[in-house]
Amino acid sequence: LAFYIVVVISGSLLRGSSGEERKNRVQEILLTTLNPVHLLLGKIAGLGIVGLLQMLFWASIGYVSLRIMGAANVLPAGFDIPPSLIAWTGVFFLLGYAVYGSLLAGVGALTGPNTPGSSSSDFIVVWPTLAPMLAWPIITEHPHDMLAVVLSLFPLTSPVAMLMRLVMGGVPAWQIVLSIVLAAATAYLVIRAVAAMFRA
Repeated sequence: LAFYIVVVISGSLLRGSSGEERKNRVQEILLTTLNPVHLLLGKIAGLGIVGLLQMLFWASIGYVSLRIMGAANVLPAGFDIPPSLIAWTGVFFLLGYAVYGSLLAGVGALTGPNTPGSSSSDFIVVWPTLAPMLAWPIITEHPHDMLAVVLSLFPLTSPVAMLMRLVMGGVPAWQIVLSIVLAAATAYLVIRAVAAMFRA
């Protein structure tokens, strides 16, 4: 849920930025000196770092809260978050944000600034991130069933679904690698397509 919120908030900022630049004709000026791919990558990197810092801030608040309240009173005995899970969270956040941020930037470039009712187009773009949350009981109960595996490999749902499976443990390394490769390839193709929209 935190992942979804951060991606949607950061992506909506990227969408709004692209829409405002289109409305104010700033995009045309920027594109006379910048390659569209570089412009889009700069926007994604800037807001992606902000999103990562936001997740880090939330995690820090959670950690401090657990220390103050006493983790033993809140978490089951022996509960521990492995450092590898934190690293995978960063990887899948960046890949998911690259895909969804680019898609939302494309929506902003096509439709202009946020207006009443424009959130419906944003929702259409980000709805696949909700699919793993709707299938959450199935994924957590049966993390190695076909549905869980497919959702964790499909690039539009993998950032959320793979993290759910990684929390449950026992995910084969080849599935993690394949999920990353597919998400990275999708991010690359989406960025190229949105950059072409910017150019047009």
